[in-house]
Amino acid sequence: MIPNSTYDLRWAVILLMTAFSTVNAQSYDEELWAEIDSLNDQAYSVANIDLDSAEVLVDRIFQIFEEPYDILVYSKVYTLKGILDFQKADYQSSIEAHFRSLSLREEYDPSSLHAATGHKNLANVYYYTNAYDNALEHLNKSIKIKKGLDSTENVLTDDYNLMALILWEKDQLDSAEYYFERGLMSLDSSEESDAARARLLSNLAGLSIEAEDYEKAEQLLKSGAALRMQEGESLGLSWNYMRLGSLYNQMGKYREAERSLRTADSLSLYSTTYETQSDIKYFLFQSFLMRKETDSAQKYILEFMKMNDSLVSQKTKENIQEMAAKYELERNATLLELAEEESARFAEENKNQRILLFIAVIGLVILIGMIFFLRYLYNQKRKLSLMELQIKDNKLDELMSAQESKTYSAMLKGQQEERDRIARDLHDRLGGTLAALKHSLRRPGNKISDEDLEIVDLAVQEVRSVSHNLSSSTLADYGLSEALKQLKKTIESAGNVKFNTYLHPSTAQLKQEVTLSLYRVIQELVSNTLKHAQATEISVQTNFDKGVFNMIYEDNGRGFDSSKAKRGMGLDNMRARIKKLNGNLHIDTELGRGTIAIVELNEES
Repeated sequence: MIPNSTYDLRWAVILLMTAFSTVNAQSYDEELWAEIDSLNDQAYSVANIDLDSAEVLVDRIFQIFEEPYDILVYSKVYTLKGILDFQKADYQSSIEAHFRSLSLREEYDPSSLHAATGHKNLANVYYYTNAYDNALEHLNKSIKIKKGLDSTENVLTDDYNLMALILWEKDQLDSAEYYFERGLMSLDSSEESDAARARLLSNLAGLSIEAEDYEKAEQLLKSGAALRMQEGESLGLSWNYMRLGSLYNQMGKYREAERSLRTADSLSLYSTTYETQSDIKYFLFQSFLMRKETDSAQKYILEFMKMNDSLVSQKTKENIQEMAAKYELERNATLLELAEEESARFAEENKNQRILLFIAVIGLVILIGMIFFLRYLYNQKRKLSLMELQIKDNKLDELMSAQESKTYSAMLKGQQEERDRIARDLHDRLGGTLAALKHSLRRPGNKISDEDLEIVDLAVQEVRSVSHNLSSSTLADYGLSEALKQLKKTIESAGNVKFNTYLHPSTAQLKQEVTLSLYRVIQELVSNTLKHAQATEISVQTNFDKGVFNMIYEDNGRGFDSSKAKRGMGLDNMRARIKKLNGNLHIDTELGRGTIAIVELNEES
C-alpha cells in the first residue's frame, strides 16, 4: 500500500502523456516544467509499486527533453533513473546517472542543498557496492555543504545514518552507534520524520544483533516496521521483516521467523532488489531446516540457488558482452589497418590479384578470429561453471559451520543456566531448610550433641560451597581472582592437594564472558585431576605476551595416555567454550608425568 495522496500509476502515465502532447522545442516555460517536475515526483512514488512502468515513464521524459531545459528538473529525472537502476541491481548505470545529476546540480549551485543531495545519493550507491572510501568522500562533501546552510538539523539525518552504516562496515562500531543516535536526535516529532526514524531504528537493531542483545534488536525492528507500515513504504517494510525473521532464527523462534519472512517475501515481489529477495529465500530455508521440515527447506534452498545462479549468470552475460564488444572493436581496427597495408602493397600489382589476395587474407583473419573467440567463450563458460560449483560448496560449508557454532553456543548457555538454577535451589531451598533444622535442633529440650550440630554446620557450609561453585555470580561480582581463591579454599580444606594461583594483573580486565568460560574450564580440569590423577599439587598461571593471553593449568598427578583417552562431555565442553572465544586449547600429558593444559586467546577476545 502507498498513501492515498499518491496518484495511481496509470493516471500518472496518462497525465504525463497529455503533457507530452503539448510539448515542442520552443514551448518550454515555467508552468510546463513545473508539471513535468510534478509528474517526475509521481513516477518516483510509484517506483515502489511497479518498477518497470516507472522506468518506461522516465525514458519517455528523456525523449522529449530539448534545450533550453530547467536544470534542477533535469537533474531530478536523472536521480530517479539512478534509483531505478539501483533497484534493478545495475549499479554501474546507477552511478553514471547519479554523477550526471550531480554535475547538473553543481552547475546550478555547487554549495546548494541540491548539490549536497547529489553527493549523498552517490555515497549511498558506493556504500552498497562496498566502495567505502568513495562513499565517505561524497558523504563528507554532503555534510560540509549542509552544515554551511541555514537549515534545520533534520536535513543531516540521512547523512548520519549512511555515515553510521559505512563505519559499521569498517568495524568502527562505537562510532557507528554514535551516528545512529545522532541521526535519531536530529529528527523532530512530525509524521514526515517517521520514514527516517524507521530506517535508523532498523539499522540500530543490526548493531544490537551483533552485540547479541536480541530482545533490544527485536523491539527496534518492530518499532521500525510499525512506522514503515504507517508510511506505506513497502521496500523498507520488506527489509524490516526480513531482518526480524533472521533475528528469530538466531533466537530459535522458528515459527515467528517463518511468519516474518513470509511477510517479507510477499512484499519483496513489488519493491526490493533481487539480492534481498534471494536473502529472504535463504533465511526461510534456515527456518524450515531448523524445524526439520525438509520438504519446505529443500524448496527454499532450491529457490535461493536458482536466484543466486540468475544473479551470477546476469553478471557473467554482461561481462561476456562487454568483452565481445571490445574484441569486435579491436578486431575491426586490426582488419582495417591490415586492409590499408595490403591495399598500398597491391597497388602496383594486377587488379585481380590484389582483390583475390585481399579476400584470402581477410577470410583467414576472420577464420582465425572466430576460432580464438569460440575457444575463449568455451574456456570462460568452463571457468564460470567451476566458479558456480565452488560458490555453492562455500555456501553449504558456511551454513554447516554457522549451525555448529550456534549448537555449541546454545548447549553452553543451557549448561550455565542450569548451573545457576541448581545453585539458587541449593542456596535458597536446601540451605534454608538446613538453617531451619539447625535452629529447630537448638530448641530447649532437644537432646542433641555438639557433634551433631557440627555435622549440620558442615552440611550448610557444603551447600554454600557447591552453590558458589555452580553459580556465576561470584565471577560477575568479584572476578576470576576471587573465584579461584574460593576454589582454592574448597580444594585445600577437602584433602591433601595444594592449589597455587599466579595471575597476571591484566587478568582482571578480561571480559565477563571470557572470565566465565576460563573458570568453567579450570573447574573441569580440577575435577578430572581430583578424580583420576592422584595429584598433590595444582597450579594455575596467566600471562599476556604480544597481544596473546595464555592460561596454563598444571598438576603433578600420574597423567594419562592421550591416544587411548575417551572423549567425554567434559573435554568437548572445554573445547567448545574455547572455540567460541576463537581460541585454542592444548593438552600435554603422558603416563607418569602429570598433565598440562594451555589456553591461548587473542587479547581482543
